[in-house]
Amino acid sequence: MQFDTHGDRAVIKHTRRNSADQVDGFLLRVFVTVMEERSVSLAASRLNVPQPTVSAALNRLRKAVGDPLMTRGRHAMVPTERAEAMLVQAIALLAELDTMCRDETGEDGTGSRSTFAVGTFDYIGPNFVPIVVSQVLRALPRATVQVHQLSVDYDYMDALENGPLDLVIGNWDEPAPQLRHLNLFTDEIVCLVRKEHPLIKTGFDRAGYIDAEHIGLIPYHVYRLGVIDAHLAKLGLKRNIRVVLPTFNGIANLVARSDLVFTTGRRFAQGHAGGLSLRVLPAPIAFPGINFRLLWHERSHRAVEHQRVRSNIARALKQDFAKIGPKTRKSE
Repeated sequence: MQFDTHGDRAVIKHTRRNSADQVDGFLLRVFVTVMEERSVSLAASRLNVPQPTVSAALNRLRKAVGDPLMTRGRHAMVPTERAEAMLVQAIALLAELDTMCRDETGEDGTGSRSTFAVGTFDYIGPNFVPIVVSQVLRALPRATVQVHQLSVDYDYMDALENGPLDLVIGNWDEPAPQLRHLNLFTDEIVCLVRKEHPLIKTGFDRAGYIDAEHIGLIPYHVYRLGVIDAHLAKLGLKRNIRVVLPTFNGIANLVARSDLVFTTGRRFAQGHAGGLSLRVLPAPIAFPGINFRLLWHERSHRAVEHQRVRSNIARALKQDFAKIGPKTRKSE
């Protein structure tokens, strides 16, 4: 390093260079994990290292950047503004390091993740979960796949942000702005009834649909109507819902043993109609389609293994949907 009349400036440059040299991949991984867990002990457990090792690494990073990074809160550690600003860069740098160190020869390429967690609903069809699981295993042969069923009281946005979930598949018309998303397919809304349902003989029109007895589901959003009832409300209509269920489990069997009508996506209807005495009928009211999307958090966006999983799932589900596709509007 050359010294000039501004010796103090030279010293500052030298100090900054040394600080950067002190930061390595392990410090970044500790930092990101502590930020996600908001706890040194939980971060140590997740990284499978002793807690003093995490504390020491965090202290080294604090000295290198000249900031406390995390302070104690009432229930968890609270990141400083500097830490929040560093997080996205740290995640991106880790992803680049993983890419640099990854075996590109194809002899390994099996991924280092021990688990991959997907959150979804049970309404898309019987083949849906097997397709998703097979594609995660294809991308990450060594990983354990966890499938979480989403419910009314499950905060999927927090789970994506803080780690319990890696990916969510859902049908929100307006995904949360803080999440990344990828469009998969749009499903047609149809009606599922038993083969001997009286409406098949008398005609399945708008009036018959409204007067019929329906199966409803507890809406995912507590303070909002579901897609079907929200659209009917816009038209000034309301269904005669006689049975309300928390999940899709058992609905097909209930429809086969009653005169109840179930309004749902074509994928679910066709997936269950084949094994029971059921008919799939076009809805007599023009409902908007159901848009299905992949959702994930920015923290996972650049991770190579996550990218591979997203690509596999999206390609497989789009291909599977193309096999089913929308049908002509007549009884099937």
